[in-house]
Amino acid sequence: MFVCILDKEEGKGGGGMETKKKKEKVSFVFCLIKSEEKVSGINMKYELRATLGTGSFAVVKLGVNRSTGQHVAIKQIDKKKYQAKCKSDAPDGFKNEFEILRNINHKNIIKLYDVFETEETLYLVLEIASGGDLSQKIVQQKILSENIARKVMWQLLCGIKHLHDGKIAHRDVKPENVLLKDNDSWEIKITDFGLARVLNLDQGTLTTLCGTPLFLAPEILSSHKLGLFYIYIHICICICLLIYC
Repeated sequence: MFVCILDKEEGKGGGGMETKKKKEKVSFVFCLIKSEEKVSGINMKYELRATLGTGSFAVVKLGVNRSTGQHVAIKQIDKKKYQAKCKSDAPDGFKNEFEILRNINHKNIIKLYDVFETEETLYLVLEIASGGDLSQKIVQQKILSENIARKVMWQLLCGIKHLHDGKIAHRDVKPENVLLKDNDSWEIKITDFGLARVLNLDQGTLTTLCGTPLFLAPEILSSHKLGLFYIYIHICICICLLIYC
């Protein structure tokens, strides 16, 4: 509300008598026209489009680089939801994903292009894989041929070996987290490093129980401590059985 002061003349009498000014307050309300909000942060570089997928604490949207037209996948991580779901783990665990991905360069692991952050959300700009995930392909085709199964498993093992060489444990390898580059090829991309951790130089095992129950090694459920190699052999066997049997 704005207050406007108006001068109102009021005469004392006739003839040449002086007049005095009486100040009268007149108030009125008017609407301000909001200026267009400035495009900032991730919206300055990328246009966010359709939703590609949703999870318990993240949403993945199609993004387009405004300068180059390149299509990307933008993963929006809700910090509060992540911390509520993973409160037993590191409180800033959502940052592990981009800290790990920015140091990885392998053809079978999803690439990280950009990172943006606000108080509530972490945005990861990732390589897009338009062929869907391996789980969808298994449902669609029922059984994959031996040649395709061998090709998929070889790439999966190569990607996992690259991670283990860098002392990185993915901790949630499953068909839903194995993407296909496009619909015309069987080139895979391991994705979703939300639960991944880097082992210390003298650390051979991790103790937090996490992952997807169907693909957990029995040794994890029984609290036996084994190296990463043995645990992921079990996971890869499970995936291989789903693909080929």
